[in-house]
Amino acid sequence: MLQNGNHVSGLSDDATRKLNLLRSSLDLPASAAKGAALELSTLATRLTSAYGKGRGTLRGQPIAGADIADEMGTNRNPAELREMWTSWHDMVGAPMRAEYARLVEIANEGAQELGYADVGALWRSPYDLSPEAFVALTDQL
Repeated sequence: MLQNGNHVSGLSDDATRKLNLLRSSLDLPASAAKGAALELSTLATRLTSAYGKGRGTLRGQPIAGADIADEMGTNRNPAELREMWTSWHDMVGAPMRAEYARLVEIANEGAQELGYADVGALWRSPYDLSPEAFVALTDQL
């Protein structure tokens, strides 16, 4: 378990840093609870698939999610931007909400078992700053 920030009691600074790098390489850590890894993997696969297959509309016509992303990068028509966002959200994003919330819950439990406040703190940990210092620096920048 991490102690005193990210230092592990009884390990050298170098060994602690290497251990923390291994821990932080996990994108979505599952908790040790029985079945958590399988549930996390199943949810991640289902959500990735739904996101990739997601469609919305533009000018009333179906458009793939990847094409929406490209179009939103260049389109400056407020009504069309609203249509793309709303249609994608309603058809893809909103139906994913409950499963996404569960995925985050499992990943947060896994991150906490590794000694992090949540998965966001785990993701910020590879930088040679504490997660809190990382947030403060990005806010400052």
